[in-house]
Amino acid sequence: MVRMEMRRRLSGVSWLLLLFGACNREGLPGRSDMVSPDLAAAAFDLSSEDEAPSIDARVIDALMMSVDTSAPCQPKCHDKCDGSDDGCGGACTTCLPGIACLNGYCCLPMCAGKQCGAPDDCGGTCTSGCCHANCANKVCGQPDDCGGFCPTCPAGQRCVSQGGNYVCCTPSCTGACGAASDGCGGMCICTGTDTCVNRVCVPVSPCPCHCGQQCIADQCVPICGASQTLCGCNACCQPTQQCDPNTGSCAP
Repeated sequence: MVRMEMRRRLSGVSWLLLLFGACNREGLPGRSDMVSPDLAAAAFDLSSEDEAPSIDARVIDALMMSVDTSAPCQPKCHDKCDGSDDGCGGACTTCLPGIACLNGYCCLPMCAGKQCGAPDDCGGTCTSGCCHANCANKVCGQPDDCGGFCPTCPAGQRCVSQGGNYVCCTPSCTGACGAASDGCGGMCICTGTDTCVNRVCVPVSPCPCHCGQQCIADQCVPICGASQTLCGCNACCQPTQQCDPNTGSCAP
């Protein structure tokens, strides 16, 4: 009785294998090249009433290979953007609202405690979640409502801290440059086309002349006359004078 019950159960499996092979033979979806009707029929010996049929291991392997158990690919774009690979052969496009895209990755702007217009650490400037400085009708040194101070001063002056108080300072750099102080905590620089030479601003020659020449009417001409001899770069010796090369001067 037990052997007959086992046979009936296994016979059901046999018919399932035969059906699977037949379906694949008809071209239905599946791995039709893995299980053939002949292989499925050979999986069980149905001719004996006395012996329980045995399952062919080849059929079990073929069935396991024919069933696609892999999960579908899930794109991973939670921190990627601007065409970055989504891990499934596609591309990530945009970030969530309020998130910036920087070099292919989503970047959270950091603007808390910053003044609006300051860098947001994501390649942009702070426009929201930031502080708007208020310096209307305020003078130099008064709070700007953003943790700083108002630099309000008349034109040409600079708001600086001196002796614990904020005052409007007028920079003074007449002819000075380089490491010279402007008297207001800054350094002196030359203006216009002047250049800094030995901490002094000097006009830039309109034409670059060589030693012993001068610029006249935008042209370089010799500084010495036809009867004179150039001594150094700036001295012209008369025929009765000798040039001292050590001092660049003319001597009797």
